[in-house]
Amino acid sequence: MRSELFDLLEKRNRVSCSLIELFQLEDDWLEVKDISLNLDISDRSTQRYIHYLEEVIDEYNDSEEKHIKMHYEKFKGIKFEFEDSSIEQLKLYIISNDESLKVLIDLCLLRTDVIKKYSEKNFISVYSIKNSLKKIEPLLRSFKITVDSGKLTFVGEEKYIRIFIYSILWSLYKNDSWPFQYIDEGRLYKSIDSIEKSMDLTFTDIHKKQMTYFMAICLIRNRKKMYIEDFKEWEDYVNVESLRKNEEIIIKGMNNYQIFSSSEIIFILVVMETKHRMYKSDDIKERVLKYHKKRHSDVYQLTTLIVEKFQQDFSLFRKKVSIFSLPIASVAIYNAAFFQGSILT
Repeated sequence: MRSELFDLLEKRNRVSCSLIELFQLEDDWLEVKDISLNLDISDRSTQRYIHYLEEVIDEYNDSEEKHIKMHYEKFKGIKFEFEDSSIEQLKLYIISNDESLKVLIDLCLLRTDVIKKYSEKNFISVYSIKNSLKKIEPLLRSFKITVDSGKLTFVGEEKYIRIFIYSILWSLYKNDSWPFQYIDEGRLYKSIDSIEKSMDLTFTDIHKKQMTYFMAICLIRNRKKMYIEDFKEWEDYVNVESLRKNEEIIIKGMNNYQIFSSSEIIFILVVMETKHRMYKSDDIKERVLKYHKKRHSDVYQLTTLIVEKFQQDFSLFRKKVSIFSLPIASVAIYNAAFFQGSILT
């Protein structure tokens, strides 16, 4: 997703990010000719982008109260000093202040308004906003969603919208500060700790962070009355009755955030089931696979077909009479992988 977002940037911002990235490999002076060669642009263009980057860094230092220094000398080139910031933070500043990316991020975080008000508030012309929407349209289309250009809101099935938003925000902010202004990150982590304990799981720090992002997205959209639909087929994936009896901690945790709809809770659990880490628990693994088998879900059918085909082909390859048997842990991984595709169809 990062590369798709990079392609949406205005050219001068794209070049600026690429120029900064050169210093991840070289911590010394970079001559203009070397920059030109690496970025495949003329020396004159390089000097123009260097001057633009100087302005950006001044703005960044002022707005973020940082102290990045950029030295530029005619015969030595340029050099950076990152005292209290980083290359990634500067890149994120450039990306999030790019006109098209700003519109996209604001759409994701529900910071938009009707187009005229948004234009006036953000000092962006209506024409520029519409042009930005055209630029991001192909990316939206790949998730089966569009944008209402008058209201500046996403249009499409809520499940697609939430997964799209997660993809964007995780890609941009996973190494930065918490982007959800009105969501208590600490409370979400406590809910996840409770889930971890009740399900006998051990999540990695990165997996916990991914879960908090997705739960936060569900919360902000639910609070704005953008509800997830109750898909009947999801009952083939999540045992709702078992959920109510044995996983009350999840319901309680969600209800603390005023999510009362069972479809919201089921949706979060469906997404959690697509994560390989869930299957580290033997109890969860056995319960999930057994339930899919009982319901004869499409995910179970596909998993069974692929696993059987793999086992047969692998056995022939090894020239053994007996059929090679794939361990249940591997079957669970197949199940999770196919699950990821199924919730987007």
